[in-house]
Amino acid sequence: MPFISWGRAGVPGVNDAEIQNFRDLGRIRTMDDRTVKHGLIFRSSALDGLSPGQHERIAHLGVRLIVDFRSGIERGVVDGLYAADGVRVWHTPDGSTTGAPQHSVNAFLARPPGDRSIMQDLYRATPLVQAAGFRALYAAIAEGEFPLVFHCAAGKDRTGVAAALLLDALGVERDAILADYLLSSAWFDHTRDEFLVNFPDRQAILASEDHWRPMLQTDASYLEAMFDEVGLRYGNARGYMHRELGMTSQSIDRIASRLLE
Repeated sequence: MPFISWGRAGVPGVNDAEIQNFRDLGRIRTMDDRTVKHGLIFRSSALDGLSPGQHERIAHLGVRLIVDFRSGIERGVVDGLYAADGVRVWHTPDGSTTGAPQHSVNAFLARPPGDRSIMQDLYRATPLVQAAGFRALYAAIAEGEFPLVFHCAAGKDRTGVAAALLLDALGVERDAILADYLLSSAWFDHTRDEFLVNFPDRQAILASEDHWRPMLQTDASYLEAMFDEVGLRYGNARGYMHRELGMTSQSIDRIASRLLE
């Protein structure tokens, strides 16, 4: 797997709200009244544009692993801002294009305004398309490689699916999983602004915003489509981890023993 060695950290302590879509998965309760431990696993948007102050807050968490689901095309040149000694980083191959958001723009422009079916299909496919990154994340959790951060670009789609499957495997009820996923909607305006800045023809894309807006939204039907597909193929998240990712039952059990109290 493509690992590189970056940063080593210090002591815990971070203001999650100051970093775009960055939050601890801790303190979420399971159906058998256990709780995800605080300070072990964090989800986020991309980390390569942090200010020095934001980088310092990440460093204070003591992060040992960063799992980056972005394609090589999205990643571009890695910003050295959060590079230091001792943090392991998993990322996709440098030339990879899978998951790059620009692949969806033309498809949205060809559909009626407000059509959400492209995103629903994308979410159905995500557990398969992102299997390598999800396997790296869940295997690291099973081995207790904490604290860790996993992220994509906006921190809502690939990251949202990875978090939802993890919480499902831990026994968190679906409403609580959905509630965590929908927290990303608070960052819609920021995600939209970044999209417009990075799109080559801003005026042309503004004229068609009603078409592509669903691509940037956080919608319950997207996550429900993913869970429906996982249910049909594997039964549940544990079945997905076992049959698609090749994880043993013992390894999946260790995820719960590492994360729950």
